Amino acid sequence: FTVSASMVPDLGFIKDIPVVLNTITNNIEYEGNYDSVRYVYWTLNFTMKLHYYGPITTPKIIRTVYANIHNEVANQNIFSIYPNPSSSTINIDYNEHFSTIRIIDIQGKVVLQSKQKTIDINSLENGIYVIQIETENGVVNSKFVKQ
Repeated sequence: FTVSASMVPDLGFIKDIPVVLNTITNNIEYEGNYDSVRYVYWTLNFTMKLHYYGPITTPKIIRTVYANIHNEVANQNIFSIYPNPSSSTINIDYNEHFSTIRIIDIQGKVVLQSKQKTIDINSLENGIYVIQIETENGVVNSKFVKQ
């Protein structure tokens, strides 16, 4: 998925940053048997690459990030991609007005851009891609596989 970040707030420069989920682990503490779960701890390990702007005097590692995670029901399942996987073209079934469709590779680079619902993907390497649709209400994402 991607995170939209305000890179240079004074200029209104917003960049979509690809975030890759590396691992998920959990630890469950039971009280008694399996019918009574006491705590479930989830650990998610992410990687994201971004560029900082402005002077940086000492390199630092971000050790902790607090995220406000929410689920926007309005953006769930509002578009589909077919066929998926595909080798030549993909079709996007979307029920709202959109301005741009972007195809983004695993490194976060925009490799194709279109305003059409049928997209020729013959030029793409085989792999997993993100489809990003820019709408009046924001950006929605999904994945597809090029074979």
